[in-house]
Amino acid sequence: MYTVLIVVLVAVHFCPCIAHITSDPSQLRTGKYVIVEHATVNCKRWSTTCKSSSSRSSSSSSRSTSSSSSSSSSTAVVEVVVVVVVVVVVVVVVVVVVVVVVVVLIVVVVVVVVVVVVVVVAAAVAVVVSFLQQQQPWW
Repeated sequence: MYTVLIVVLVAVHFCPCIAHITSDPSQLRTGKYVIVEHATVNCKRWSTTCKSSSSRSSSSSSRSTSSSSSSSSSTAVVEVVVVVVVVVVVVVVVVVVVVVVVVVLIVVVVVVVVVVVVVVVAAAVAVVVSFLQQQQPWW
């Protein structure tokens, strides 16, 4: 899951036209490289479309520029949101793991201390009982 997420983040960062791919569930697959392949194909189509639209009249060119800039800005917003969500999830997971490790270590230390105390007390009682059994009454 993390590998696919990292691949999507890298693809979103390096190719602004990937946003509609990630929003289309039919194009998302569980493989690691399928998303990148789709991104590459669609980015080539996108750049070809942009090149062909730039050779048209200035009004259509300005319209395509404004639409591509709005698409780019929406992709940037999506990218920022995805990065923030990923960072928050990673921080929460790290904090939970650290808390669990600390709690487990505390429990282990308490158990070891209790076992050591029980063994020392049992040994001391055994020594005292053995010593008392060997003593003759003074009377």
